[in-house]
Amino acid sequence: MSVGKFIASAPAHPLSILGYIFGIIAILAFMVQLFKWNVPKLDNPQTALITLAIAMLVKSVIARFGHLIIR
Repeated sequence: MSVGKFIASAPAHPLSILGYIFGIIAILAFMVQLFKWNVPKLDNPQTALITLAIAMLVKSVIARFGHLIIR
């Protein structure tokens, strides 16, 4: 299961858009730590890790239960 399956079938569906948003948040949290950027709230490694984990968890929930909504 992945959000990509929903993106292919319904790219403008609200769950697909949520997948985009949380994917961007996860990538941003990773990139801030990788390149040591000064981004408020994400420059702390612990906060960035928690943000990354939550974003990945939300994307997993969307992928797992999205098929119940998108037909």
